[in-house]
Amino acid sequence: MMLMVCWSLKGGMGTTVVAAGLALSSARANIPDERVVDLEAIKGWTWDALEDSYQQGLAALKQFVEREGHANVVSTHKEVVEGAEHKLGQWVSNRRTDFRKGKLAPSRVSDLEAIKGWTWSTK
Repeated sequence: MMLMVCWSLKGGMGTTVVAAGLALSSARANIPDERVVDLEAIKGWTWDALEDSYQQGLAALKQFVEREGHANVVSTHKEVVEGAEHKLGQWVSNRRTDFRKGKLAPSRVSDLEAIKGWTWSTK
């Protein structure tokens, strides 16, 4: 089966994704070891851009709550974490939408509910 191997160069929530077509069953397992080393040496390399993006958003939310004392992020708010700007307001809105549609994994529901002041409704 031909699948796409995707990787990204992290740039906050706006991740640049680079893809190359390779025949594989598991992205990392079927790439030669020397290529894995080369890829992992690239600054910002990740094997799982979606998970990394989620974790960056979660870190930005935690930072915001620590500073502001609440989790009521306005939709236009941007948060800078470790020098990278994150569209936190948009990220929070997307997580609430995912939850309402039943598309948010239980572990992510737990992550968010563990944050002081988090609510699923903005009303």
